[in-house]
Amino acid sequence: MISKFVLPILGAGVLGLFASSALAAPWTIDTEASKIDYTYTWSGAAAGGSFDAFSAEIDFDKDKLDASSVRVVIDMSSVSAAYSQVATELVKPEWFDVQQFPEAIFESTDFSTAEDGYFVANGTLTLRGVSQPSQLAFRFDSYGPLPGKPNTLGAVMEGTTTISRTAHEIGQGSWAATDTLADEVVVTVTVTAEQSTAP
Repeated sequence: MISKFVLPILGAGVLGLFASSALAAPWTIDTEASKIDYTYTWSGAAAGGSFDAFSAEIDFDKDKLDASSVRVVIDMSSVSAAYSQVATELVKPEWFDVQQFPEAIFESTDFSTAEDGYFVANGTLTLRGVSQPSQLAFRFDSYGPLPGKPNTLGAVMEGTTTISRTAHEIGQGSWAATDTLADEVVVTVTVTAEQSTAP
């Protein structure tokens, strides 16, 4: 799903694993374990799916948040859903209109810290040609040496954001109403990556 994951050094290191160094080597994404899922509410019941193709460039230093950045590009034609009919509809003009707007892009403007080890990426989400402020709250679920892989670090990052589909004009005509299909859509990002620390 992700072609690359660039994560320069985290200062002293997440969980104290890095003692020094100015920059870290690029990370290699585990495409099978990295994903973007979405959940919406239909008639009071939760439903959802995922996007099967996206790329990300992440330059993150927990001790230098003002120098950090993230950019995620989603291939909107890669949308999937529990029911294939839903995915077929979502690419149409009333919804994502992928012919006109093939990509969704989140680009950070700044970062802040939050409780329980979370960070917040503040930025702009451009979806269906409409740009809106957005926040992605994320944390590292794991970070450390990979068992059985000498000179290799592994990391798992999970993040969540909630978007307004109507603010991005998703659901045209009668589908713009929110009585049956709720306005809020929760997007969850999981990135699994590894890095060689060999000299």
